[in-house]
Amino acid sequence: TPIAHPSGMLWQYDSPGSQVLCSLVEKLAGKSLLEYMKEKLFNEMGVFQMATILKTANGDSWGDSAMICTLRDMAAFGRFVANYGVWNGKRLMNAKYLLEATSKLVDNSIGAQYSAFHQGYGYQIWRVCGGGFAFVGMGDQLTVYYPEKDLLFACNSDNQTTDLIREMIFINLEEMF
Repeated sequence: TPIAHPSGMLWQYDSPGSQVLCSLVEKLAGKSLLEYMKEKLFNEMGVFQMATILKTANGDSWGDSAMICTLRDMAAFGRFVANYGVWNGKRLMNAKYLLEATSKLVDNSIGAQYSAFHQGYGYQIWRVCGGGFAFVGMGDQLTVYYPEKDLLFACNSDNQTTDLIREMIFINLEEMF
C-alpha cells in the first residue's frame, strides 16, 4: 500500500500505544503505575486514594482505560491540569510540560471518534473545541475542560456499547461556543 501521509503528520488513537507506555513506566519505576502516581503526585493532592487499576493477563496495569476512581478524583485531576500543575497554591508539576501536553501536537482530523475530538491530540490528552482538553476513559469516563468559560465537566459512566451518550454530551457542551 502506498504511504498516504508522511510519518508523524497524521495520528489515530490506539489502545496498544497507551498500554506500552504504561508498561514502560512500570518497568522503569519498578512499581505499578498507580503506586508510582500516588508517590509522585496523587498523595500530595489527596486524591485517587481508593483508586485501583485492573491488571492484564501478564500482571501489568491495564494502561489504556482501566483505572477505577471516583468522579471527585477525575474532577480534581482535570482542575490540576487546567491550573498547569498547581494544586492548593503549590506547584507539583512543570507548567511548560502540561501546556505542551494539552496542546495540539498531532492532527487527528481523520478517524477521531467523534467530531469534538478532531481538534488534535497532545500527550495522552484529547483537544476539544474552544481550546479545551479532555481525558476520555472507557465507557465515557470523561473529564473535559474549556478554558474560555473556565468550565470543568466530569462524567463517570459505563456506555461501552454506544458512542451516542458521548456525542450527546459534547453536542450540548459545544453549544456554548
